Amino acid sequence: NFSQSNSARGSMQRSEKLGELCVNPIEDNQAAQPLNLLVVDDSDFNLEVAATFLDSLLVNYSLCSNPLQALELIKGKLLGPCQECRVFDFIIVDFEMPFMNGDELAKEIQLLEEYKEIPIICATAQEFSKGDVPTLFTEIIIKPLSFSRMQDLVNHYGKPRATLCTCPNPKATEEPQELVKKRTSKLPKFE
Repeated sequence: NFSQSNSARGSMQRSEKLGELCVNPIEDNQAAQPLNLLVVDDSDFNLEVAATFLDSLLVNYSLCSNPLQALELIKGKLLGPCQECRVFDFIIVDFEMPFMNGDELAKEIQLLEEYKEIPIICATAQEFSKGDVPTLFTEIIIKPLSFSRMQDLVNHYGKPRATLCTCPNPKATEEPQELVKKRTSKLPKFE
């Protein structure tokens, strides 16, 4: 299971509870766009590509490799003390995932009062016929996701805040920077 958070550039962290990778906003926060998004996809490769795009766009993000992790993260953030980062500005979800599909995840998220108006974008390789398009999504995009498409989503759905949250993840402990380099060294470079 892969779960990661980042603010432009940060230090790699490992969550004690879930044994997941997390990057917390620690350094160079002034360069990041003060908006926060969540990407949920069961493919580690797709999450790595999304992370590369979002790093290039200097956006705060969290990544989850399954919908149950995503729900736990969303609910956990709602209980957090920081008002700036309690709710994601928008969420991108894969449609076909284990445990629950993207449509079921969107339904669960939208049951939370704070998320009733938050855009949820479905990223899928599946083509829907006109009558089968899930209605819980703000938009449906076809994979693979390109850098320009991610940039369009950030520009369209991102709501920049006046300030950038720098609160630490209370469940995380520091991991060596070499782990960050190892995980990202195989990724394609995007300009």
